[in-house]
Amino acid sequence: MKRLWQNRILRAYGSSILGVFSGLLTSFWLLREVTRAVSPHDFGTYAFVFQITSYLTVLQLGLDFAASREIATRLGQKDFPGANAVFAELHRFNWRVSLGALLAVVVAAVVIWFAGWPGRPEDEVNLIAWTILLVGGAQVLSVASRPYAAALIGTMHQTLPNFVQLGSGVVTALMAFGFLRAGLGILCLPLAAVLVGAGTLAVLRHQAYRHCPWLEGPAGTRSREVFRELLRFGGLSTLNGIAWTVESTCDVVLLATFGNAQLVAVYTLWWRFPQMLFDFCTRLATSAFPEFSNRNSRNPDAAGELLRKVGIVSLLLAPLACLGIGIWLPHFVGLWVGPQFALADGKTIAVLMGALVLLRTWGNLFGTFALAQGRAGFTASLSWTQAGLKLLLGVLLVRSDGLEGLIVASVVCAALQVTVYSWSLLKGGILAAADLVTAVAFAGIGVTFGIVFRPTHQFDNVWSFTLGSCATAIAWTVIWAAMIVITRYLSANKRVGYRS
Repeated sequence: MKRLWQNRILRAYGSSILGVFSGLLTSFWLLREVTRAVSPHDFGTYAFVFQITSYLTVLQLGLDFAASREIATRLGQKDFPGANAVFAELHRFNWRVSLGALLAVVVAAVVIWFAGWPGRPEDEVNLIAWTILLVGGAQVLSVASRPYAAALIGTMHQTLPNFVQLGSGVVTALMAFGFLRAGLGILCLPLAAVLVGAGTLAVLRHQAYRHCPWLEGPAGTRSREVFRELLRFGGLSTLNGIAWTVESTCDVVLLATFGNAQLVAVYTLWWRFPQMLFDFCTRLATSAFPEFSNRNSRNPDAAGELLRKVGIVSLLLAPLACLGIGIWLPHFVGLWVGPQFALADGKTIAVLMGALVLLRTWGNLFGTFALAQGRAGFTASLSWTQAGLKLLLGVLLVRSDGLEGLIVASVVCAALQVTVYSWSLLKGGILAAADLVTAVAFAGIGVTFGIVFRPTHQFDNVWSFTLGSCATAIAWTVIWAAMIVITRYLSANKRVGYRS
């Protein structure tokens, strides 16, 4: 166990997934309480505004991602003034972005307050304005705290930001519940986020100056060369993030345009659990990114070997998430928020969302590896192609098939991403054809199980639901282990070209 904890990837992953579990224990409980206390229309209005305003962090252009990578490199070279200069450039830029974003949020809220919203009643206009102000303020605080998190990650203290995020999530949920009981309605969520965001900024700043001794020297002077280095990589990776923003935001925009606020609320609630499972699966790739970059700079073959090892774990996690969502999501939603958000085609929606999580997990792993190779332009181009295709298919399918059409459009775009990345890795010799055949086999089993298996009755208590979910996970783990053993046996006898 000590040896596993000493592994940087597993240590970072282990601490980061605690945030996922805290979300399972707090966010779902809190959202259940919120949906019982507010109307579906108010929740849908909040979800729509939240989805639009929660991407203000994109304005930092990915410089925190680039800075953590650059800080780690310079510390490895014992260039402490250089690391300080990188932090100073990031800090200076992020604070300017924070002030600009805060001004934009305040102006937008004030304009809506006084000018109103065509076709919306006054109480809904006020809700929209307050939501923009509070959610936007929370995102501004998040942007302001990023330099300190980047400093800690670059100094190999990634567990500290992870634990701070865990504590922030728990405190936010408890505080929001208190505000809900006090009668603040749906605004309990963004108000708690603002207050906890301010505390998170203070804690990260304190931890950065405590654990990063290279920050104790004089602040780095203005260095346009350092800034250009950060902007070159961060800008391209941010184009990738902006494309993801466009693709994700168009979900609620299309549903609100061709449907109504209640349909947005249904989508938000049904997608909440699959989204957290996706987060759980994909944090492994995020944790492996520094090691991908390090190995690729020394030996691309070693980086490919690490990709295959991380991919084996993804072959366990992604199909498990897929079949778990396909089998259990309708029952989970019923137990969580009750029958008012049930869907007649819930089984189909669940299977589609499971397939989407599966494809996005692998697409994110391959995309992270491409960024580690320095192929930020390639990833950005592919992401924008996906975003355009998603918007086109979304407009066509949502009109006729509603929520189901939207998920189908997302699945098609995710499949395109995985296909292109797989072809690129195959052409570059990073993966063998047998690797891809194995992945397709695991994916096929996960999707098939999600379609075929279905509980014979509606679970009416959390214990029977938990028991069934655990049984599903155990059964899939046994299948996964058996297939890995068989594949390695065939590889050892040179019957397949699989490389573990």
